[in-house]
Amino acid sequence: MQCTRNSIQKQRIGSALMQMDHPTAAEVYERVRRDVPQISLGTVYRNLGTMADEGSILRLSFAGKPDRFDPNTGEHYHVVCSQCGRIFDTDYCREPELLRRLDRAVELSTGVQVQQRFLSFSGICAQCAQGVRDTERASDAQRIPGAEHNTECALHDSGARRSHNARRATDGQ
Repeated sequence: MQCTRNSIQKQRIGSALMQMDHPTAAEVYERVRRDVPQISLGTVYRNLGTMADEGSILRLSFAGKPDRFDPNTGEHYHVVCSQCGRIFDTDYCREPELLRRLDRAVELSTGVQVQQRFLSFSGICAQCAQGVRDTERASDAQRIPGAEHNTECALHDSGARRSHNARRATDGQ
């Protein structure tokens, strides 16, 4: 069994990771260097890599993008917004039978017994979708002669809706 060091730098990296939402190594570096100015980006990369290899964090790799890291090693899935790049966690599956059937299909087609799943989904998050709708509405209003007021109303209405949705989210509705 390999012995691993638990340095102060590694502890700070782990602590920063726990406070962040699927950060890149560069984002972790920026956070940690506020407290440990002498830390190097290489040290952050090396420690995150070691932590991922040990299984204490997850490394999330997406084609053409920097790796991201997740301290949540429990079974869960990721949803990536194709517009803003934000990553959401979801561990909720209403249909565990569906996952068992998926595992079985993979096993039948490859001959490999599934032991663990890493699923990620891609789509447009609610915030980006709302922004797209607001932009389309404002753009439509601008195309209508004399509709300058409508553009203002569309933008004002979307801001009110966002505020209302933010209140609902914080109220737990």
